[in-house]
Amino acid sequence: MIITSQIPIKNLSQDDLKVMNEAAQFYNNILEHLCHTNNKSQHHIHHSILYGYRRMIAQRFTRRNIPMRNTLNLEVYQAFVAFDSLIYFQDKTDNQLKKVKANKIANEIFRELPQAEDIHSLSINSQMIK
Repeated sequence: MIITSQIPIKNLSQDDLKVMNEAAQFYNNILEHLCHTNNKSQHHIHHSILYGYRRMIAQRFTRRNIPMRNTLNLEVYQAFVAFDSLIYFQDKTDNQLKKVKANKIANEIFRELPQAEDIHSLSINSQMIK
């Protein structure tokens, strides 16, 4: 099934957004390293998508009146990258609370993603043509 609509991630607290921001920053560092060392188009594509996703999260922090609960509407390509960032982050962070929050958000995103053949591998590792 092809999903053309946005994927809403609802009821995000400010702490959830902070975890998403930290995960995105962590994933950005990984992608920059991959872009410089492996220099594959998939890494550059993910880095570009992540840039827009990070800007979207940053806009939530720069509002004058920050709501207690937020909804992020992600395009499918952004949701795949957001999911990857949260999975990498929860595997690498030592903070249990952040790990639990990242897992909760990743699971919410995962439920909405298209159930592709390679869904259980990170999208950065997906092969376009076998």
